[in-house]
Amino acid sequence: MVMQTRSTKKRQALRLFSSFTDDLLNEILIRLPDSKTIARCGLVCRRWWELIHSQHFKRIVTHHHIHQRHLLPHSLLIKLYKDNSLIQTTKNTSHNILYKNLKIESTFDDLLLIKGETDGFYISNPLTHQSFKLPKPPHLFMLRTIYTCGLVLYPLLDRFRVVLLTIASVTVYCSETGQWTMREDIAKTLPEINQRETFQNISVRRVIDEPPVAVNGRLYWTLFGMVRGVRGVVSFDPLNIKFRFIKLPYVIGSNNYDIDQFLQLSVSSARIGVVNGRLRLARSYPLANMSIYTVLKVWELVNDDDINEVVNWVLVYDVKVKGDVNSHLSMDNYRIIGLCPNLEGDEFIFLGSSSRTASRFALYHYKIGRIGFQQHHHKIFPYDFDFKFRYKLPYVFAPIHLPIPTKIPMLPSQLQTWMVSSLASQMCSVEQCQELLTSLVSMMNSISHDQELERLH
Repeated sequence: MVMQTRSTKKRQALRLFSSFTDDLLNEILIRLPDSKTIARCGLVCRRWWELIHSQHFKRIVTHHHIHQRHLLPHSLLIKLYKDNSLIQTTKNTSHNILYKNLKIESTFDDLLLIKGETDGFYISNPLTHQSFKLPKPPHLFMLRTIYTCGLVLYPLLDRFRVVLLTIASVTVYCSETGQWTMREDIAKTLPEINQRETFQNISVRRVIDEPPVAVNGRLYWTLFGMVRGVRGVVSFDPLNIKFRFIKLPYVIGSNNYDIDQFLQLSVSSARIGVVNGRLRLARSYPLANMSIYTVLKVWELVNDDDINEVVNWVLVYDVKVKGDVNSHLSMDNYRIIGLCPNLEGDEFIFLGSSSRTASRFALYHYKIGRIGFQQHHHKIFPYDFDFKFRYKLPYVFAPIHLPIPTKIPMLPSQLQTWMVSSLASQMCSVEQCQELLTSLVSMMNSISHDQELERLH
């Protein structure tokens, strides 16, 4: 009897679902509160899955959210000097995850590129639980010699690239073929990467050892030299397998490029990030020795076509920030470690010492226009972090939560295998369908009421 009742309810629900036109479904679905709910709706039936993952629906839901001026929520993933990554979210999200025995190497929108200890790489979307294991790259020893990894998605082309960079080669995974391609000595085509510098009578090679950021189909890294100094920005085009070096901005008030003035190696830090589809470079340093103020300067890259043209950078922010508004501690131990991808691009993450002994560090948040920093997270880093902090700062990933979760492009054979396992584990139950149906019908009635009011007025 119970089984018959459930079957009857399911048939009734499906009949009502089938009576909805695509236009009506679009009006309902774009008003759902979050991307997780939209993803659940995609599991109701094949028709809804295809509708939600269509390019048309993505365009209208994005336009709707922009028109409503909703800020896309994002998470902050703090990568420490050890091999674990702490995901610490903003107030806009409700999920806290700690990935154990995995390294988060790169992000693109809401996708994560993850490296396992021994079994290669995965691309994962935590929201939809979609996870795709990449074939093992050529020469397994590469897993131990990789400097950095990057993920680039091309949504309009329904494809992606994964880039592995070592000291002597670049290896790129192509989603259309499912194959890795290795190009040896490709880095030598960019002389700036191979230059060596002298530091304390030791020859030091410039290195790229931080995760990249992806924007406009390219990956961007900061190029380091002399232990911690930022020497410039390197871009890589995975489709054309091509590097390019971008010089740092001009020093303000000077017509010359003076890297030493820009760096101030002992107290300066710099980070790149993506804000509103543009690459930005942020630099922070104390106003003076033992000063209670930090200077924050932010540039935006407006042109990535002209080689070695520093005029491509435009200064966006130049502000002076007081550290702790209730104390007079020096800002020498505060460094910028990340840019938040909010709509205005005016929020930043700092790491700083919360005591006079400079042995207890915490995360701080700064928003342009505020007087000083606000402690962002209660986590206090280990007592021995001070030593590591001097040479290798933590790194901040900032994946955003899109209105429509990103679907990982796959080959037909790969997609079929994933669909079987995904639908088997996530298909909505009858009770879930009923709950979802109730909320959708309520929303549909609300839409009809709003349309009637508009007609009367």
